[in-house]
Amino acid sequence: MPARCTLVVVDGVGIGRRSLAEWFDALIWVQADRAVAWARGLARDGGAEHEAFWREWEAEEQPFLAANRPWERADVVVDGALTLLHDPEAEWLVATPHP
Repeated sequence: MPARCTLVVVDGVGIGRRSLAEWFDALIWVQADRAVAWARGLARDGGAEHEAFWREWEAEEQPFLAANRPWERADVVVDGALTLLHDPEAEWLVATPHP
């Protein structure tokens, strides 16, 4: 990465680990319910033949989420399953955070 780079985006659930918090200026958490996440993941990864992988992933992800709770430290929480009608090409929706 060039020294002149002023912005680096790091993607992945694990980036929300408490032990990494000091290395990042901001944390964005995208939240979607399990059914939405599974459907999108399977579609992205190639379909139902990847369900075993997703079961393994979830078995490791659940304890990680319980221990690290990255949404509590997030600077922004994005509704990854947004159902409000809007034009995603022209509109942003902003919601009040839940306590």
